[in-house]
Amino acid sequence: MLRTGKGAKGEGYQAEDAFFANGAVATGGSDGDAAAGVDLAAERSRLVVPVNATKAGTQKVTIRYANTGADAEVVLGVDGAALGRVALPATQGWSEVSVEADLRAGLGSVELRTPGTALDGALTVDSVTLQKGAPMAERGATLPYTEYEAEHGITNGEILEPSREFRTIAAEASGRQAVVLDERGDHVEWTLTAPASSVVLRASIPDTADGKGQSATLGLYQGKKKLTDIEVSSEHAWVYGGYPYGNDPSTGGAQRFFDDSRATFPKLPAGATLRLEKDAASSDVAFTVDLIDAEVVPGAYDEPAGFVDVRDHGATPDDGSDDTAAVQAAVDAAKDAGTGVWIPAGTFDVSDRIRVNDVTVRGAGPWHTTVQGTAGKGGFYALGTGVTIADLAVDGGSTYRDDAKFDAAFEGNFGAGSLLQNVWASHAKVGLWADAGTDGLYALGLRVRDVYADGVHLHGAVTDTHVEHTSVRNTGDDAMAMWSAGAR
Repeated sequence: MLRTGKGAKGEGYQAEDAFFANGAVATGGSDGDAAAGVDLAAERSRLVVPVNATKAGTQKVTIRYANTGADAEVVLGVDGAALGRVALPATQGWSEVSVEADLRAGLGSVELRTPGTALDGALTVDSVTLQKGAPMAERGATLPYTEYEAEHGITNGEILEPSREFRTIAAEASGRQAVVLDERGDHVEWTLTAPASSVVLRASIPDTADGKGQSATLGLYQGKKKLTDIEVSSEHAWVYGGYPYGNDPSTGGAQRFFDDSRATFPKLPAGATLRLEKDAASSDVAFTVDLIDAEVVPGAYDEPAGFVDVRDHGATPDDGSDDTAAVQAAVDAAKDAGTGVWIPAGTFDVSDRIRVNDVTVRGAGPWHTTVQGTAGKGGFYALGTGVTIADLAVDGGSTYRDDAKFDAAFEGNFGAGSLLQNVWASHAKVGLWADAGTDGLYALGLRVRDVYADGVHLHGAVTDTHVEHTSVRNTGDDAMAMWSAGAR
């Protein structure tokens, strides 16, 4: 049972600026805006409010509402997990109810859903307030990392001149510039403006003559102290020829030079110096560094109570064996039991798509749980209503584009009331491909990297679907696309 109490001051998030679907409609509100407020009176109406918590832990979440009908209840969820029902008694005007809930630091979501039958009268939600909340980014997405461009760092390497010429490395770099580290001792360094315990590195090294790619490492240092080696690979970069761009260098026309890799290290404070160096452990290749994204990695999330663990159905992390059947069996068992699926920390290899319908799939976080595809095959395929996938990464394993054979990381008809939150997609044909029949899908906090076609594609009769606070980088086609495909 959720504990309720009086409202609390904090950061408020307006309902009309949030995501609402499946019967929820905008209405009048307390702030005088004719479009303010969201009515949740219809059966299974849904409001998902993106929030930005300043710290992890328990805090008050305050719902400001007006209820002109009988006493009502709504289901409260946080980050895609239902916590219980909250009573919203009838009011004569605007009122507040506050509950205590555990939230993560940074971007998250608070969901209110009307259960069962339609309500008697209007139930209008004006806002959701976090006791310990922060505003969303004033411009663009609210992201957990700080980005540092190589050409803005301190370097003794070669800074590439800006270029927009197709099939040149500089043209594909962020800001049309990058730094080449060619000789031993070449480096680029930055002073951190925020704490960090990880980097995602966007860089390029030359391909091999057969197109299969090679790997090398750069040293990552705090000042003079080496923290770790970070891998740079051309395996998933460098495609050739014309559409759909294969992996044979003999066809000429190289492009798509960059790929991302990541590393973790003990947390560093703001003001620390972080340096990438071609050191004694590095291979004798030229490294072109575009940027790094630095952030504090959350600890691995705990398994939710009552979830079905994929390991109990035979999946084993980090051993290279095919876990497709085991993961699918866990999904099917969870659906039958009316619960969710837990994919713990580790890498789980799949060779086909995992089919999901009316079920929740959760991981320990995208820094911790990876569903690893095999040669372009693998990911999640939605077959209908009520799909939640959260807190994991999908790496498709592709090295080039093949629209007929390869899979998207997340694809299908998501039906009504589905959620994707805090997921990464890389090295797949597409990051997210939502198909006809999808009604009310909310995609929050996605990172799409290094895919070979579109980053996000809403295809056909897709309705009331939002993609927010999402970052898409290095796609082979559109970053985000909507194609009616003849639907009206």
